[in-house]
Amino acid sequence: MTDFLRQDFFTLFGLTATYRLDLDDLEHRYQQLQRAVHPDRHATAAAQDRRLAMQMTAKLNEAYTTLRSGLLRARYLLDRRGCSIEDNPAGLANDFLLQQISLREEIEEIRSAGDHNALLALRQRLQAREAVINASLAELFERPDDAGLNAARELFYEYQFLARLQRELDALLPSASNN
Repeated sequence: MTDFLRQDFFTLFGLTATYRLDLDDLEHRYQQLQRAVHPDRHATAAAQDRRLAMQMTAKLNEAYTTLRSGLLRARYLLDRRGCSIEDNPAGLANDFLLQQISLREEIEEIRSAGDHNALLALRQRLQAREAVINASLAELFERPDDAGLNAARELFYEYQFLARLQRELDALLPSASNN
């Protein structure tokens, strides 16, 4: 059981360490493992076994949450490959920084105008860009070279920025988060 706690997230689910994942398959594997390690299943076991079951469940939940999210999965893969992610990275491309400023200004203008349809349209544009980033990350993580890894890191920063913007938009459009 302690081997379970030492496994990386992909091995835990019996998956290849790659960005491309079948999320339905991941869900199925998660459900199977959750049934096996859930603390309720070990309610009558010794205290140490119950504690271990709780640790295993916590690890399983963390692994599932990480692999289920494209953003978190990208960060995990970058970290596994020794590519550190900085909270406030220096040296980002000027185009990327200008894009951030422009999108933030656009959100503020739309918010000030109270234009619900413009917020929805912006949200759709961001989701379309996220889809492109996901496809690009999948290709980059399949490359064995450092250039692919560095490009994946740059895309990760853009993805992280887009995710923050989408959360802001979702807060402005609570009914739109189900669309």
